[in-house]
Amino acid sequence: MDTKTCRWCDTSFIIADNDLAFYDKVSPVFDGKKYLILPPNLCPECRHRQRWTFFNERSLYQSRCDRCQKNVISIYNPREALSVFCRSCYFESDWDPLEYGREIDFFLSLFDQFGEILRQIPHLNLIQKEGTENSAYCNFVGKAKNCYLTFTSGGQVSDLMYCEYTESGTENSLDLTYCSSCKYCYACVNCKESYRLFFSRDSLHCSESYFLKNCLSCTDCVACVNLQHKQYCIFNKQYTRQAYFRELEKLKEQWEGFSGLERFNRKSEEFFRSYLVPPSTMKNVEQGSGNYIYQSKDVKESFDIAHAENVAFCTDIYKIRDCYDMDSYGSQAELIYNCVNVGSRAY
Repeated sequence: MDTKTCRWCDTSFIIADNDLAFYDKVSPVFDGKKYLILPPNLCPECRHRQRWTFFNERSLYQSRCDRCQKNVISIYNPREALSVFCRSCYFESDWDPLEYGREIDFFLSLFDQFGEILRQIPHLNLIQKEGTENSAYCNFVGKAKNCYLTFTSGGQVSDLMYCEYTESGTENSLDLTYCSSCKYCYACVNCKESYRLFFSRDSLHCSESYFLKNCLSCTDCVACVNLQHKQYCIFNKQYTRQAYFRELEKLKEQWEGFSGLERFNRKSEEFFRSYLVPPSTMKNVEQGSGNYIYQSKDVKESFDIAHAENVAFCTDIYKIRDCYDMDSYGSQAELIYNCVNVGSRAY
């Protein structure tokens, strides 16, 4: 184990023995000789910042396909003079990316030579899976339909606006973050399999409810925390059906306008602070540190992880194994180091 000082922020951080073992494991071998990857000289947070400088998720530009001249929305700024193709041109078979190849010059900077290729080879205007429909202002989406300003969403989603990191089955919703299989929901974070849920977070199987936190299978509830299998509750107080709907009508009058919603949100947050909640969200995890980790093993300082094993310093990934310093995507990736937005059986 070694303690180092970050070259950027002067923060101390630890390189553990299992970290060194990972760097040795992923070190490349050429002609029978292993070229060791040296331990990082930046702390995990600064390494994360560095990776995200190469990842444009949601800055969009009006552009033009350099092949068919059709107007397109692109993640590449036209002022950067990069070659951009629309999806149909990019996936046509009559151009070959190998045509842009060249011999490496070992007397010149590798990064300068790589930069020249990047400026010449065509880039796909947006990252969208085949089957995406009517979602021109969305990026890093898979089979999205009728979506607008929705980013990094996997699987089949439809009729979404202003959402990020949503998963299959989410539809007819606005302002969601890290939600899956949610329908007709608004302003929710990390909610799953819910219907008509509003202003809520960390809740599962809930419906027709408002301002919930850490609730499970609740229906017709308002401003409740830590409840399970409850109905007709307000501020964790049980009501009859008739009394609940009378109180709900009064509350909706208070919610008129943005300022009314903000006042009630502050009131509910103050109420939530009087209850103990889990320090982190982990389900079926063996040896993990971080938050929002599911069905995983041996996870260190990672966030929003699912179905992973032996990973560290990762965010927003699923179905990976033996990966360090990786952000976004995954999907059966293995032995990945210091990458962003890679996956689909990457090795």
